Amino acid sequence: MESGVLRRVRRGWYIADERWQRLSPEHRYLVRVYAVGLPLPASTTVSHQSAAVLSGLDLLAIPADVHLRPATQHGGRGPRSGIVHHRSPVRLSDARTIQGVRVTGPEDLVRDTAATLTHRGALVIADQVAAQGLDTDALRSWIAENPGRPGVRRLARVLDRLDPASESAGETLTRVLLHEWAVPLPISQYWITTAIGDHRVDFAWPDRRLVLEFDGRGKYFDYRPTAEALYEERRREKALVNAGWRVIRIGWPDVTGRSDALRRLLLTALAAAAA
Repeated sequence: MESGVLRRVRRGWYIADERWQRLSPEHRYLVRVYAVGLPLPASTTVSHQSAAVLSGLDLLAIPADVHLRPATQHGGRGPRSGIVHHRSPVRLSDARTIQGVRVTGPEDLVRDTAATLTHRGALVIADQVAAQGLDTDALRSWIAENPGRPGVRRLARVLDRLDPASESAGETLTRVLLHEWAVPLPISQYWITTAIGDHRVDFAWPDRRLVLEFDGRGKYFDYRPTAEALYEERRREKALVNAGWRVIRIGWPDVTGRSDALRRLLLTALAAAAA
């Protein structure tokens, strides 16, 4: 039974403190977004990373603030701590309603986050939006019509590296590193025939019989494979090796903290396969 102690989320919005303590950081953030977003007028939308979280997308980090795009042209931090208002350029897509909250459309979400996040963070979001449907022509037209505007070059870079075939934030981060290292780019989501059936791998260099697999598809690095999943992965990897492929497996530490070691390993493997 809960104690009856309430935690104030914002003015007029409260939640049982014991329930709040049981929530994950992501769900605490969602509570804050709903507390801000539900009372908003129709002319204001939840935007940027806040819209991405409401849309069920993976982010590299949980935002500190709730982001809004009001109809007026003012910007900056709002009168209440933890709320940021962004200036409103021409909308590229109609706003949507998610669980009663108005959020920016997909093209605006990609443009907004490209302008305010790191390239890696923006591309992680853009890949997921593209997989659901993204009008890249509208975004490229906006780029052409707004030369010199802040964020335009960053958006163009995101579009140039977009891959809707990416299935996780980790795969997107891996692809960013491959771009930065200027290595031959692999094929994403490549199908390989083995003795136990066809298997799709995250990245493959078919001419070098080399596979790169990213392990970990959960949000915010909390993925833990089950024993059954581990068994199936080992069985699958053995089949790939028996079919003449080399398999390199990586995870979150390799793309966030040990990328130099991964770079050396991958360059060595590519060079050996080409010999």
